[in-house]
Amino acid sequence: MTETAELCNNAAPFLKIIGVVLLVVKIAVPIILLLTGAIAYGSAVISNDEKAMKGATSKLISKIIAAIVIFLLPYLLNTLFNLIDDYAQLGKSYKACWNCVLKPDTCPKTETVSN
Repeated sequence: MTETAELCNNAAPFLKIIGVVLLVVKIAVPIILLLTGAIAYGSAVISNDEKAMKGATSKLISKIIAAIVIFLLPYLLNTLFNLIDDYAQLGKSYKACWNCVLKPDTCPKTETVSN
């Protein structure tokens, strides 16, 4: 077993927790941003204030962009790392660890020792 594979196996529970947290953030934060933006926009529309509607529209657009960036951030980071030459050599070794973070259900199962 290579050193990297052993590291990934030993860190699997921690990487799985990070993956689950990342998954929750990746889904919950965009939903919260979109809901708060829609509520603010709805209240501006109900008030019939043209200036408030323009402000709410720009805030809603900003929140939509932020939601998309947050959702795609892990994939953007992966693409960035793949563009770096040194990472390309190490990337194959660390792919199991990275996959464990991106897809927590693919983490290696840790064996529990029973007495």
